[in-house]
Amino acid sequence: MRRPTAQALATLLAAALGATAAVACVRASMGRLGRVRGEASPGTDAGDTSTPGTDTGDADGADDTTPKADPDHDALTTQKDAGPDGADDADEDSYDELMSAVAHTPDPMGALRATIDDIRRREAPTTAELTLARWLEEAGLMADDVDMPHLALVRLGRTKLYYLGMLDKNVSVAALGKILAIEAAINRMRHADMLLDDLADASERDIYRCTHALTQDICAQASHVTSEALASLVAENDEQDGEWALRARLAAQIEGWHLPHRLEARYRCDAAAGRVAIEFKVTPTAAFPKSEWSDELGRVVRLSREMRRREAADYALRVGLLLATGAFCSSGRVSRVCVAGVRDDATGHRCLLSAEFDRRRFCSLDLGDMRWPVQAYTALGASVSMGDDGGLVPVERRAVGEE
Repeated sequence: MRRPTAQALATLLAAALGATAAVACVRASMGRLGRVRGEASPGTDAGDTSTPGTDTGDADGADDTTPKADPDHDALTTQKDAGPDGADDADEDSYDELMSAVAHTPDPMGALRATIDDIRRREAPTTAELTLARWLEEAGLMADDVDMPHLALVRLGRTKLYYLGMLDKNVSVAALGKILAIEAAINRMRHADMLLDDLADASERDIYRCTHALTQDICAQASHVTSEALASLVAENDEQDGEWALRARLAAQIEGWHLPHRLEARYRCDAAAGRVAIEFKVTPTAAFPKSEWSDELGRVVRLSREMRRREAADYALRVGLLLATGAFCSSGRVSRVCVAGVRDDATGHRCLLSAEFDRRRFCSLDLGDMRWPVQAYTALGASVSMGDDGGLVPVERRAVGEE
């Protein structure tokens, strides 16, 4: 695919937004990646219920009445979404301005390439702009090594994170890995924008450290769930604690989490038996960052393939724990949760993680500290198979209720 020049990007924006708006948007977006607005930290907004790429529902597709997790994405505009109090925020976040400009083009990948070209040519780009360019390049945006499908960039209406929708049905494994990596890079900077006081003045160290911490601490979004809180759910009455309520609450929780990677999950619930089975797609190693900040060296260092496999494995284990927490929190009747992490790649469909948790033992976990998730699984009596290369080894899928 031919990469559009900066002038071509301006032409595309002019067609989508009008010449005046396009010029203003490009200048504002490329001149700075601006300040963060006063929002709550990820995971603290109870009304924000979308997760990039979330697919929730019955795993076998048999129950059409299951509440589906609607991504509720809205078309990007150059206007700020309403703030927590419902009032429009007058100050436009310039990172959102940039992504809004990209989303309004018929070729968002071409627009992102032009963005990188512009950043590399300018005399004094900000650290955030240079970091964004690096992340997108590491994700493979500039390489024409695989056939990419037509894509659309949208922002989810609840979490305000970004999602790359695929407009073609047949997408190769290699292309999907690149899409997930690019989407993750976009959302990493979005999280930095939300977590840091002023993205325009942030250092490389601050940007890397805050986004890496989010990957390690996704379970902290449920760290407020204590043994007492889980036990109190048992007191809910039958009308509030039935099958429909269980499914709806679980879907709402999954959609509300702020995660660094797309989450696709399906589930089956049996409220009467107190059991929930959840299947989620394990994020491929290709979607994880290729660099990190080293305090010892005082600079960014490149990660080895083995280190990225380990990161991907630990992240999958944390996602499994977070999903189990969501199930337990959805109903006091839920006593056991079975979680399976699967991956579809060139070698076929594989199960990389299979574990069953009971409520009593799960309540003893400290979800606020999941730096070593393997230890949490061991403490819960679940076995995890890790390969010599740091990645998860395929395992036999555990049946619900199997001892």
